[in-house]
Amino acid sequence: MQTVPSDAWHYWFTWAPPIAERERYGAFHAAEIGYVFGNVDLFDAVPTDDDRALSDLMSSIWTEFARTGNPNGEGLPEWPAYTRENETYLEFGAETGAGSGLRLAKMEIFERAETLRRENARRHADAAGKQSTDSN
Repeated sequence: MQTVPSDAWHYWFTWAPPIAERERYGAFHAAEIGYVFGNVDLFDAVPTDDDRALSDLMSSIWTEFARTGNPNGEGLPEWPAYTRENETYLEFGAETGAGSGLRLAKMEIFERAETLRRENARRHADAAGKQSTDSN
């Protein structure tokens, strides 16, 4: 992961939308989008008051971030900026709050895979460059 000059915030959406086969799908990829934009009946969901409350919270946080560049604001849960040292995130689910160290062992697999991909690409480029100079 490269260092960037601005803060970053990591979130984990664990809320299972009230859709058919909710138990099977759980909190699936992109399920949070409807909550962020106040469209909690996305995917033919039948929202409850809890769904609407989570959506209101999430859209307030996203609006604060769009307005100020920081998702923290008055009346919103404290969301620490992510760094390699603190590895913090904000969980959006039955309990919404900050945590750290989310699935680190699993994330290390992706980090190692990306490092290997870059090393292989560099070796391939070096070999191609060497072949080019050898043929001249």
